[in-house]
Order: sequence, then C-alpha cells, then structure tokens
Amino acid sequence: MTYKMNGFPQLGGDKNKKPKTIESKVNAALGFPKERAVRDVNARYTEGGKYEKGRDRARHMTTSQYVTEGVRDKLDMIPFSNSAVNRLAAAGIANVLGAAHEIKAGYANIKKGKPISDTIIETAEDMTNNFAGSIVGAMGGTKAEKRKIVDNKKLKSMLPDGIYRNKGDNTYNKNKK
Repeated sequence: MTYKMNGFPQLGGDKNKKPKTIESKVNAALGFPKERAVRDVNARYTEGGKYEKGRDRARHMTTSQYVTEGVRDKLDMIPFSNSAVNRLAAAGIANVLGAAHEIKAGYANIKKGKPISDTIIETAEDMTNNFAGSIVGAMGGTKAEKRKIVDNKKLKSMLPDGIYRNKGDNTYNKNKK
C-alpha cells in the first residue's frame, strides 16, 4: 500500500478553533509563541519599523525564545523545581520542538519543489537561529532586554539569515502556490 502525503498542515493560530495537529496543540498549550513572535518581529522589521534586514533570523529567534519561556512557565509549576535546571530543560525542549518543526517544514518545501540541498542548508540555518533564541529564552531579564539581544548588530552578523537559495536558482518560489 502506498501512502501519499500532501504536505503537513501549518501551525493553527486561530484561538477560537480547536487545535488538530500535535504541533498546533503544543502551540496552543504554550500560548501561541509563533503568532506572538510574528507580530513582534513584523512591528520591528517591516516598513516603518526600526530594522529592514534579518526578519527571518529574528522571527526564528523570537519564536524559540517564546517557546522556551512557555516551557519554563510549565516547568515552574513543578514543586521543588530548580530554576537553573528548568532553564536548561526548557532550552533543550524548545530545540527538540524547533527541530521537529524544521524537519516538517523542510519536507513540505521539498514537496513544493525546493532543491534538497537548499532545503538542508536553510533548515540548518533555521535550527541555528532557533538554538540562539532558546538561549535568549532561557536567560533572565525583561522582554525589552531580550529584544535588544535578538536585534543586536553583532549577534546578527554571526548568525545566518535563514533564507538560502543558490545563485541563479529559480526552481523554488515562495510566492508560488
């Protein structure tokens, strides 16, 4: 028997609808971190915002930061839990969740026609940015202080942009449906 998969559904951000996929259930349980991150990053990286370049990097970092903070909140409910252990565990869990999401997204991109080599490189870049965001989420400090870290010029210069395409390769178009 052959099973044909038509791609994976994306995160469900509609708070009025019951989550159906595992990813959307986790997303809802953690307080919709992806949707909050997209709103926050768009405010800073769109026309009229403070920054223009680095939106994808900031979106991945901020989402991972919010996932880590959401997991930390859940772990803090455990009696006698150690905050340092919770931070480390939350960062690890956020990275596992981020890797699962990136694998799912990479598979969907390959099905849409994106070259496998580009997909692997972009997935690695996204996972690098997710890792950096999980570290930011595990740190103490206010949202404003963490936002400054995500938007830090030096950090941006060290992290990949998260969007990869071979020069002259037009086989994949994000606007094509």
